[in-house]
Amino acid sequence: PRVTFVGGDAFAYEPPWAGEEGRGVRTWMVSDVIAYPARAVELVRRWGSRRWASRMVVTMKFQAGVDWAALDEAGSVAESLGYDFRSK
Repeated sequence: PRVTFVGGDAFAYEPPWAGEEGRGVRTWMVSDVIAYPARAVELVRRWGSRRWASRMVVTMKFQAGVDWAALDEAGSVAESLGYDFRSK
């Protein structure tokens, strides 16, 4: 197992295997960025629809209480792309 930290713009980053069918099959994407919840949903949609990772861990940070609608949207997007969704 190998973990690689990649710094930079999480929303512009494309993994080296982007465009190669099946390369993300055993890849985890872990994102802990400061962004509005809608941007985290966008990240899940982008990576998930391209199958860049088989598993994703994405944090959603809220400024003033939980944005339940954003959390529900993230779950819907993840599940529509075939991923399991959990939140705490």
